[in-house]
Amino acid sequence: MNGLPHTVVGVVPGHFRFPDQQGSVWVPASFTPAELASHGAHWYVVARLKPLAVPGNAWFGSAGELVGAAYLKQGRPELAGPLFAQIAKDKTVPETLRARARQLAGVLGVDAIEDVGQALAQSPVAGAPAAPAQ
Repeated sequence: MNGLPHTVVGVVPGHFRFPDQQGSVWVPASFTPAELASHGAHWYVVARLKPLAVPGNAWFGSAGELVGAAYLKQGRPELAGPLFAQIAKDKTVPETLRARARQLAGVLGVDAIEDVGQALAQSPVAGAPAAPAQ
């Protein structure tokens, strides 16, 4: 493959579909020592957890948050922001995680609030008395 020798370790049945619908071959993620030194272990986080970081997966919120953080470490905010927004909007994800994801998406310039009025009503400062004038 691509002019390099590879060992086939398994063959999937004909009806099998890759998650991205574009792939036809999977190869294990591997990095040279120099790549690991320059990129860090967050590349492994993405490689291992990205398949779990999809809506509908029971681990979506937790895996997605870690993948989003790894994207930030990689300098890829254009991938992290939309992922955090997806997490923030997913009603199956625990609210504490959704709140963190909403904040991170907002900092990255991605709108993660579906209903602004409801978000303001649920805000910890909503309805709080005004600070005394100085």
